[in-house]
Amino acid sequence: MMIGNLLFPLALLGMFVQCAQQNSNGVRPAENVSKQAFDELKTGLKIENGINRGIGYTDSGGTKYNLRYIPITVKNENAIPVQLQLVFSKSYSFPKEYGTGEFNVIPLPKKWASDGVEITDSMTNKLASYIDKPSLNKTLEPGEELVFAIGTLYLPTGVGVLPKVLLVTSDNAKAQGSERQTVKAKSNNPQTVIGLKLSLHLAGERRPSKKILIPCGKISFPER
Repeated sequence: MMIGNLLFPLALLGMFVQCAQQNSNGVRPAENVSKQAFDELKTGLKIENGINRGIGYTDSGGTKYNLRYIPITVKNENAIPVQLQLVFSKSYSFPKEYGTGEFNVIPLPKKWASDGVEITDSMTNKLASYIDKPSLNKTLEPGEELVFAIGTLYLPTGVGVLPKVLLVTSDNAKAQGSERQTVKAKSNNPQTVIGLKLSLHLAGERRPSKKILIPCGKISFPER
């Protein structure tokens, strides 16, 4: 009788261990899983920023601009989908001490982020559409990777605007401001704010004269 009484709790323990192993392998949690267990499945969203690149650009009206951009890779290392939303203003004003000029910040497709790719007329001809709608909205499935670029467009008037790092600006960010960053998500903070760090350079100076951070989007968990 005693052996029979022990078999039932042992069977329950075996089922619990099996379920825990399945969750650790990335199986989507059941609806009745606790909030703490669900959090543990959100392992992170990795953001990697590449080296700054640049070209000269002339629009259809003959106006010349400088275009500086960085390649960015975002990988969803969570066990659930993650939504990445970036929205930039149509234009940004320089800080007052730099005059009255303006510049644009635009997301660019994967081709701009690829190594060794020649920038062609067909690529630059599409810049006007990116300027008109400077946004990106993408849901990343578990394990999915998104490669794109973010560029700054400005007149060559003596002040350069360089994109440096796309980063998470909320309290749950890890290694804030670095070129590589892994975001740890929390169920009590379903939206995480993203910003873009820029550096301003005066003509002839290698060191930035000023650094600024502009808010530009968020990371959210649509299924939570």
